[in-house]
Amino acid sequence: MLRLKAATSRVLGLIALAAILGTLCPLGGCLELDTHIVLNPDGSADIHERLLLTSQLLDLGGKDLAALLEKPAFLERMKHMGGGVTLVSHKVEDAEKGARQAVAVYHIPDLGNLVYIAPFLPRQEVSSVPAMKFTWHAPMRDGSSWEYLGGWMGVQFQPQYPPATRRREPTSQPDEPTPADLQVLRTLQPVFADMMKGLSIRINFESYAPILKSSFGWRDSRSATHKVDLIDFAPDRDSDKYGYPLLDNEEIMLDLLRGRLDSPTITDHLKDWTTNATLPVFHREGAVYFQPSMPLFKRFFEGKTLYHHRIGDVPARFEEIGWKGDPGAPRKEGG
Repeated sequence: MLRLKAATSRVLGLIALAAILGTLCPLGGCLELDTHIVLNPDGSADIHERLLLTSQLLDLGGKDLAALLEKPAFLERMKHMGGGVTLVSHKVEDAEKGARQAVAVYHIPDLGNLVYIAPFLPRQEVSSVPAMKFTWHAPMRDGSSWEYLGGWMGVQFQPQYPPATRRREPTSQPDEPTPADLQVLRTLQPVFADMMKGLSIRINFESYAPILKSSFGWRDSRSATHKVDLIDFAPDRDSDKYGYPLLDNEEIMLDLLRGRLDSPTITDHLKDWTTNATLPVFHREGAVYFQPSMPLFKRFFEGKTLYHHRIGDVPARFEEIGWKGDPGAPRKEGG
């Protein structure tokens, strides 16, 4: 009986998922979210955001959905994005094939206070989509880990859930799906694939200085790029590791429908994402490192002592660890 209830619960969850996707992504079109978080040398950040809704989606959602593109909706989100955030600009404009899009820019005086509200992928144990919290990391030591060197400047990001849906440790291992459960999922795969067409979510982080290290890797790492992709997911354009369409891969789709984003199958297919631009990218948390600018050096390192495993304690000197580039110089693309 307990196993039957668990199986029934999974099927009901799939029906709910299909209903949500059916609302957001009707056949023939979906939505696009493109977010670019740019760190400035003084520690502030600008968040460039483009949200596009297709004509089919607007026809389905009516005025309530169209209101998500308007300025009041952006101002409401701003209240939850961290202290000091301001909406610098906002405009709504026509796009191709009857679509409408909102283009906005937010500014926050301190990136360490940013809580970005966006469709980041949640952990398997919770059903609600989290926000993404950014914090500073200024390591003073090195030598025992590949992650960073003493004197590097880092930005960490991690999911932040509403209090009512905070992650709880499971009391027991969930039952493995039965063959009947898996057959239900396989039956839903074509429906799910159709609903995902037109969906595009890209969120990336750009530093004023070239990226030195990322805890999860980054594309074009040898080109001194300033940019790291946090999410780059367009399922009807992405491929699996063999170069075939992602939505045609039955095993990947099976794990996506089960919410197993860290499954061995998905991990195996996406492991070379840094060298294969056709693979999707999604990270829940991680850290990115670069040289500190003068304002960040004064804030986090001035007067401090760094520890290097080969020479021991040394005073932090901007001449040795600081970024001395031109803030106005063109930045190399990457991800």
